[in-house]
Amino acid sequence: FSTSPEPEVRLFAVRGLKALAGPGAAVEPLRRALAAADWRVQVEACIGLGLCDSPEADRLLGEATRGFSPHVRRTAWEAL
Repeated sequence: FSTSPEPEVRLFAVRGLKALAGPGAAVEPLRRALAAADWRVQVEACIGLGLCDSPEADRLLGEATRGFSPHVRRTAWEAL
């Protein structure tokens, strides 16, 4: 996951992670992206977590359904 101060750079880094998501994918980078301050990055992380076949990904998405941003909440529900 990118450490760039620019939200757009982090957003595109998470989109790249989504391309690698799937059964057996590492959830940790997407978990860190879900904790980002920018809601757009969090939305991309939710989409990626939805592609992972992992109880940890499901747990993180469940937590995201109760998040501050309505965009993140909706995407988390859709990903579940």
